[in-house]
Amino acid sequence: MSKLHKHVGSYYGKIVKTLKEEGIITKEYGMWKLREDLQDKGIAVYVTGRMRCFYHFYLSWTPEGVEFIKEIINHRTQH
Repeated sequence: MSKLHKHVGSYYGKIVKTLKEEGIITKEYGMWKLREDLQDKGIAVYVTGRMRCFYHFYLSWTPEGVEFIKEIINHRTQH
């Protein structure tokens, strides 16, 4: 999620706020979770990474997901 703003062209806080308000993402146990009905649409994947002795999981947007988010933000700014 943290690199998403580079692709969308908006501030990270604004993107997160928009996605939360639209019900697209929620935060559970410190991890961003994609809404159930969107999980099989190919707009994001869950990635596993390792930080020293801990594993962490994070949400990573696909190119289709970046376009999906751009459309949502553009639609909101036009209305």
